[in-house]
Amino acid sequence: MNTLGTHVSGTHTRTHTHTHTHCSRFQDLLDRTAEIARQIDSSRAVFAISLDNTRNRIARMNLDISTGMDGWVGWMEVDACMHV
Repeated sequence: MNTLGTHVSGTHTRTHTHTHTHCSRFQDLLDRTAEIARQIDSSRAVFAISLDNTRNRIARMNLDISTGMDGWVGWMEVDACMHV
């Protein structure tokens, strides 16, 4: 084998190794990006549930206040009628 053949073969091997290394790094980057996207989706779902829960608690409190006020106003009307 001559020096040129050995050099070309060595260059090919190094190029192949570099290409393989970069492909592996790129695949790792894609995997990590996909995991981050899954985590973001999961966080959005949890946040949406939390917002729904807060909205429902506010609606329930509003209903309790409205119902309580109706009863209080009704009691005041009865009390006012009794003093007449």
